[in-house]
Amino acid sequence: MENKTLQEVYKNSSEEVRKLLQTKFTAEELGIKVDQQEFDTFFKGLLEGCKSSFFFNKNGKKTAIPTNHFTLCDCDGRWLFDVRTGENGHFWYSCYRILPLFKEKFGVKGLELSELMQPVLNSVLNLYDVTAVCCKYET
Repeated sequence: MENKTLQEVYKNSSEEVRKLLQTKFTAEELGIKVDQQEFDTFFKGLLEGCKSSFFFNKNGKKTAIPTNHFTLCDCDGRWLFDVRTGENGHFWYSCYRILPLFKEKFGVKGLELSELMQPVLNSVLNLYDVTAVCCKYET
């Protein structure tokens, strides 16, 4: 039996096997090259597709007054992203709704996904000192 690299196995596998491998290995380990421009376009589309948002005051209570802390939600009001700009800024994304989209489309997860998100965080949200973090909070 001939020894094959993980990349060779992935390249020569059915779509079903590829999806299984993507749940166990990173895109880098599988030899998948993610096109940053395609990724950015997809990510910006997700941000622009959010249907509602909520602002929070400094005590974490919802407010009608725009602040530097807000969530972006889908059409059913379920949160997708939680953003805080300025001091103590953060960018959290839903492990349940956002992570699977990127895993399926690009085969990325975790730190690799955070790194790919960074150019959009910088250019669209001006979040230069923030790393995207997967959050398991559920609404």
